Amino acid sequence: MTQVEPVIAPEPVSEPIPETDELDEYKIDTSELPDYEHPPNALSIYKVYEFLNTKIKETMIEDIRGIFTSKKIKTKLDFSEVVDDEDLDE
Repeated sequence: MTQVEPVIAPEPVSEPIPETDELDEYKIDTSELPDYEHPPNALSIYKVYEFLNTKIKETMIEDIRGIFTSKKIKTKLDFSEVVDDEDLDE
């Protein structure tokens, strides 16, 4: 029976992360990707829109509720009705 020596992986060398507020923009090389034509699906676009719209409204409600709480303002407002823009009569 042959003994196998364990292989110890080297520890990853972590480079210090520079403390800066600058953002770097990265561009991915797409020159080698094949051309692909795919028409957008209206239903898929609508689903993405609805998802994002719902998340935005939820965040707005949480933020408004947080502001009222931090200012110790008590109210009986339904924040979901305040943020809801579905039934605008213009």
